[in-house]
Amino acid sequence: MILCTSESLLDENIKKIEFETKTKVIQKKISFLSKIEKYQIQCILTYGNYDDLITAEDLEQLPNVKWIQSMSSGTEQLRMKLLLKNICVTSAKCACNSN
Repeated sequence: MILCTSESLLDENIKKIEFETKTKVIQKKISFLSKIEKYQIQCILTYGNYDDLITAEDLEQLPNVKWIQSMSSGTEQLRMKLLLKNICVTSAKCACNSN
C-alpha cells in the first residue's frame, strides 16, 4: 500500500498512481492510520515538510516502509538520520540511498 501524507494530491493523480502500480493509495496523515494500515504501508509520497513532516517516531510505526518519494526536488527536508532502516529515498530530481 502507498501512503500519501500530503493532502494536495489530486484524486485523478491518485487514480493514475493506483492504475500504474496496481497498488492502493491512501491519503492520510500518519497519525490517522489504523494499526493494520500502518503495517501495510510500503511507500510514502510526501513533500516531507511543514504539515506532512515525517519523524523518526512516524517511521517506527511503519515497519514495512521501503521507499519514500519526495514530491519536491530535494530530500534535505527528510532528515537522513531518520533513514537508518535502509529506506530508499527519491525526489522529483534524483535518487539517493541511506546506505
